[in-house]
Amino acid sequence: MAKLITKSVIKPIQKEINLLTPRIFDGENESIIIVYPKEISYIRGTESGTFFYLVDGEKLRSIIVLDEVEKEFKSLDHFTSGDENHLINLHQLKRSTYERGEYRFYFKTDEVGHARLTPRVAKKIAKKLKLPSSSLKFINHYKRVMKVCQRYNIRLFEDDITGFTKERLLKEFVSNSGKFVMANLLYNLIWQIYTRMINKEIPEDEILIGNIRSFWYTYYKSILSKLNMIDESRYGDMIEAFTRFTVDWKLFKYRDWEFWDSKQYNKKIGKGKRKSLILVGEKEGQIPMLEMLHRKLKISTIALGGEPSILSVEYFVDDLEDAGIDKDEVIHLFFATDYDPVGMNIQKSFVKKLKRHYFKKIKTHNLITLDIFTQEQIDEKKYALIKDSHSSSNNWVTRVKKWVKKTGGIGKKGQSWKNKAYGMELEASSPGRLMRLFEKAIKPYF
Repeated sequence: MAKLITKSVIKPIQKEINLLTPRIFDGENESIIIVYPKEISYIRGTESGTFFYLVDGEKLRSIIVLDEVEKEFKSLDHFTSGDENHLINLHQLKRSTYERGEYRFYFKTDEVGHARLTPRVAKKIAKKLKLPSSSLKFINHYKRVMKVCQRYNIRLFEDDITGFTKERLLKEFVSNSGKFVMANLLYNLIWQIYTRMINKEIPEDEILIGNIRSFWYTYYKSILSKLNMIDESRYGDMIEAFTRFTVDWKLFKYRDWEFWDSKQYNKKIGKGKRKSLILVGEKEGQIPMLEMLHRKLKISTIALGGEPSILSVEYFVDDLEDAGIDKDEVIHLFFATDYDPVGMNIQKSFVKKLKRHYFKKIKTHNLITLDIFTQEQIDEKKYALIKDSHSSSNNWVTRVKKWVKKTGGIGKKGQSWKNKAYGMELEASSPGRLMRLFEKAIKPYF
């Protein structure tokens, strides 16, 4: 039976090896098992002794009661009491759930299972300002999970939601007035699949492989079929639900699902201080030019390929963070988009997603303005933004009008906005010209 070696026993050998934590003595083998704090996920007390759950899945037993163990761990701030039976290593906590009136805290190593903390203890942990940022982040995540699940009626169903009958689907996911709410169904479905996925409860041959549309085909579409509600517009509802989880609530990332990023080859991350200088292209046809500038100047580049998706933006931000860019750092975006309302909207959309979800300090620089084109290029390559007022939607006409008012459009001074409603594609200027424009614009930041 193992027993705990106290500090008085350990002290004589500390000069020989750096042991700064209580040890476990294996009485059967007459040998010391060296266990560092980072190797312990949590400690559970029983009437007959204590169990040490290690991050590698091993479980060790000591005959010393939990109270005595806690005294030995008193100097280690990242170990804290859970309920009356648990001592938790906050460095190893990963996530939490609320199941059947009980809080459960899970660890980074799935093999060791979970431990329980009371709400009172959870609040106490959150107030420990000396805890490492990773621990505070976990506690904040726990509080966020609880708040979102309670507010949006997200539950952990034991039964597979995709197996619900039509009658049960219409019964479970309703508002207070009893009306069926599709958003509530989606929230619960996504959360169930996510929690089962990270708990490795989904059979290997059923794991999602592909892009986010795989979720539509694998889980959501079969439910819509039962409800007689299959419609491609529902795909947008699904994307919006994922956006709530990833952006508004920040309960998980797309990367947690390992969804494939179709734009993964459209980006390059720079080196040193220049990685926060980012050349943003509108079109994938600009990738060769972006690659050349990346290699030459060591700056970051990305070709959006149209309206940027939240998934692609998230992956790009993760790459920037992995390269060492802090979210509080100022980043500079140099845009190369068409001189038209669509190009302006792509810029605004990319900046909005970065600011709303990730970086807060962004400086923008628009490389494509009317003065980069020669008069000959303008005369030959300008195109009408409103070809036929009868076929153009009111929304598009309004967008064009606002764009002309903001940029001046193309036309003579004093003309009406309709007579200035022309745009220019950035390809009207040569790649060499664009590269020189960028190098000139970026030079003051070297």
